[in-house]
Amino acid sequence: MAIVNVIVPDTTGQDSAKVSFVYKQAGDRVARDEAVVELLTDKAAMDIPSPVDGRIVRLHVTEADTVHPDQPLFDVEECAG
Repeated sequence: MAIVNVIVPDTTGQDSAKVSFVYKQAGDRVARDEAVVELLTDKAAMDIPSPVDGRIVRLHVTEADTVHPDQPLFDVEECAG
């Protein structure tokens, strides 16, 4: 099964964002498009979803962390259904 690495998108127009909420933990199952992490900039809050159905194998961040574009957020092991 493939491991998908999800990174901070460069769509915020900001140099950094704060991790305001972590919805899932390592070992949790997640559906495609289900929010895993919420990022907060001075302009908006945005959920970062899983791109695949699977299981969270690693979180690279915790709440209150400051993150930057292209920094790893979490890894998902892709699983069918």
